[in-house]
This record gives sequence, structure tokens and C-alpha cells, in this order.
Amino acid sequence: MRSRGAAEYRALSYALDHVTPPCSDDPRFILDPREIAPDELNHIGATICRRCPIKPACRAYGDTARPLAGIWAGKTYKPMQGRTRGETTGPRATS
Repeated sequence: MRSRGAAEYRALSYALDHVTPPCSDDPRFILDPREIAPDELNHIGATICRRCPIKPACRAYGDTARPLAGIWAGKTYKPMQGRTRGETTGPRATS
């Protein structure tokens, strides 16, 4: 059985081998979403992620894998309530 988001992770990893994104040295991008104020998250998405050259790969990974920590192409993801981590019903992200 393949991990959810494995192909997207490989594409993101490949992109990261060729480009250093503007978030690479910003510790906010690896925080638990509850540690980021909503207005700060909006600012990050509008300024840092908006112009990032690897945003499509980052968004594809985030939307597929739904990581519970970090900021992915300007988005954070909440746990899917009432489901195990491997089940999915579709996108349910905050932005």
C-alpha cells in the first residue's frame, strides 16, 4: 500500500533539489497551525507563498497528504474529525 501523497512528495522533493523557496529559513513554516495567528497566516500566504516558484508542488502535496503541521502553499490542514488519518473525503483546509 502506498502512502497518501507519496508521488506528490517526490515531486516536491525534486523541486526542492533545484530551487530554494523563500520559506526555507522561516521557522513559522514548520509550526503547529494553532501556533500561528490567522492574520499572520494570511500575510504569509499573500506575501511569501504567493510568488513561490514551487507553490504548485507544495500545494499538491499539502492537499493530498494533509500534513497536520506546517504551512503548505499558504494553507494549513486540520485533522479530519471522526476519521482515521488514512481516510479522506476531500479538501478541508483553512486558508
